[in-house]
This record gives sequence, structure tokens and C-alpha cells, in this order.
Amino acid sequence: WLDAIASDEPMFERFMRDVPIVAHRLCESRDGLATQETEVMRLMGLPMSRFDEFRHLAERYFEVYESDDLIAAAQAIYVMLAELIEERSQNRNSANAEDLMSRLLDARINGDPVVRENVISMCFLLFLGGLDTVTNAMSFAIRYLAGDKALQSRLRSEPYAINKFMEEGLRLYGVVNATRLVVKDCDRFGVRFRRGEMVMNALPIAGWDDRKNSDPAKFDIDRSNRSLLTFSIGPHLCLGHVLARAEMRILYAEWMKQVGEFSIPEGYQPAYRAGLVMSLESLPLRWKP
Repeated sequence: WLDAIASDEPMFERFMRDVPIVAHRLCESRDGLATQETEVMRLMGLPMSRFDEFRHLAERYFEVYESDDLIAAAQAIYVMLAELIEERSQNRNSANAEDLMSRLLDARINGDPVVRENVISMCFLLFLGGLDTVTNAMSFAIRYLAGDKALQSRLRSEPYAINKFMEEGLRLYGVVNATRLVVKDCDRFGVRFRRGEMVMNALPIAGWDDRKNSDPAKFDIDRSNRSLLTFSIGPHLCLGHVLARAEMRILYAEWMKQVGEFSIPEGYQPAYRAGLVMSLESLPLRWKP
């Protein structure tokens, strides 16, 4: 059902037209890319009136480093989603029948409804992925594009190349570092791992592997072979990768239609957030009216 929604591109395009991207000649790009975040809220069935609250919760989750703070941030999101899902289950109508929250409540596995705890957990992942992760990935790609006027011109004249731009951005600017729990003692790569330890897998590094990608530091949308692990792989493949790609592809297309040529103002000094999901803290952009 998630892939089916992601494949409904006319619906995405309608959403993007409903929420204008361009408001000022000089904007804070992460606020501009909030368009994508609001569409995730619509798709999930979250109340748009609580956008600022939801965005703060998502950002807080990825900003903290101490275990107790992380647990508290996760619990705040979990409780909020549990309340919304319970409210939705009690107040079903035709207006919300097609959103993701409703579809999860209606879904059946072997004839049985999805366990409520699992519904909350899936919404938890979609909430964080939609309100933070995809926006961060797009911010890095938009930052690169702001400095490449030739590529901007090409994407405006060849909109079919936007998919290649999106994939190259995902390869070069992956943002998610996945954690894994060591389940048994072992030695790998000259390192001793012990049961109970946590390992952080720097998935973005895979896109920079020169054994898989020639001249990996070059942003090249025409490369013949492209290898990346931005959405992980195998049983750990991100459930929402099709949805994320659809969001990015359509928003990039709308961005090029609405904004025209754009650049980064002189004197801009980037600031970054490291951790499980990396991000640009800000990205001011300037364009012609």
C-alpha cells in the first residue's frame, strides 16, 4: 500500500501546487523545503495546524546525544502518535479514509488487523523520515545545485534528467548513519566486537567508495554506474525509500519550475548537525524575481 501511494504522482503534484514553495527572493531553504514536510503530514493524516509542534519534535529527536534525552524525545513522539491514532480509530470518515494512518488501521495481515503497537511504530518511522530525513538529504543537494548554474539550466530544459540528479544527490549526500547491536563476540577488520556493544554504520561513505563509483567526489548525473547504500540494503532496506524518492523527484521538479536560477548569498558559512541523521542547520538562497 505504501508503494501504491508513492506511485500516485498526480496526487503528489497536486499537493505541491497547493503549497507554494516561493515566498521571498531570499529564503531559508529548510523552511522552503518544509513544503515536503507538510505533504508528508497530509499523507499521514496529521493535523496541519500542529506543524510547528511536529517539526520541533522531529528536530529535537535528532539533536540530542545523551541516552536519557533520546529516550525522552522518542517517548514524546510516541505518545503524541498514539493519541492521534486512537482519535483516528474512533473518528473515521470519508475525508480521512485514504491517508496512511487510516490505511494502517484498515490493513489486515492473514485476516487480522495490524497490532496497534506496530501501527504506532510504523507511523513513528514515517514521522521522523518525512519531517526530517528527506528534507536534510534534499538540503545538501540543493546546496550543490545552487553553485552549478549549468546544471540548473539543464534541469530546467531537460526535466527528465531530474531523476538522475536526485539519485546522484542521494549517492553523494547520504545523511543517515544506521546503528546495529552486536549480538555475539567476534573479530572483524582487525577490530574486536563484543556482545551488547553498539556499532554505527556510516552508510553515506558507500557512495564515496572509488571501487564502486569512479571519481566519487564529482557530482555527475550522467555516470554510467552508481552505487549507494543511502537507504541501506537487504532486510534493512528503508521501507519508505519509494515514497522518499517520489517526494524528492516531484519537489525538485516543482522547485525548478517555480524558482528559476538561484544561488547562495556571499558570506554564507554552513553549520552542520552530526549524529544519526546529518543535516545543514541553515541554507539561505537567493534568486531572481
